Amino acid sequence: MLGCPEPLLHRWRVRIAMRSTDPSQARFVFSGGAVRSELSEAQMMANYAVVSRGVPAANIRLDDQSRTTVENIKNSIPLLADAPAIKIASNTFHARRARRILRDESPELAARLVRTRDYIPAEWGALHAVMAGHEIVRRLVRRAQGQRRRDRR
Repeated sequence: MLGCPEPLLHRWRVRIAMRSTDPSQARFVFSGGAVRSELSEAQMMANYAVVSRGVPAANIRLDDQSRTTVENIKNSIPLLADAPAIKIASNTFHARRARRILRDESPELAARLVRTRDYIPAEWGALHAVMAGHEIVRRLVRRAQGQRRRDRR
């Protein structure tokens, strides 16, 4: 699961992962460094999974160094090398972006991608529209930055 600086979203991502697999059997890779606190995002998600959701601690691996989505994926690749299936648990738009990054970084692992149950209608109400808008703006900004770089060449 990908990190995020908001604890409410940490818990949501853990719940997405849990409803998308058998928590007693699956390996959970929590990814995210310490961004706005001394405790890493990965550790916050792991603590919630173990203490509040009953995930066995032995089923958890951490990447507590990542600070971006690209780093989340790159640093998690070694932890996923022997996984028979890979599910990325995050909000729909962030998970889609992370899957694209995994395809770029490790096509062989990306071949094992399985969708999570990241979207349930009305689960987040209007916030879902806000997240969609954020993703659209992020893409437009990235596209414009790329165009400016190409124009400078």
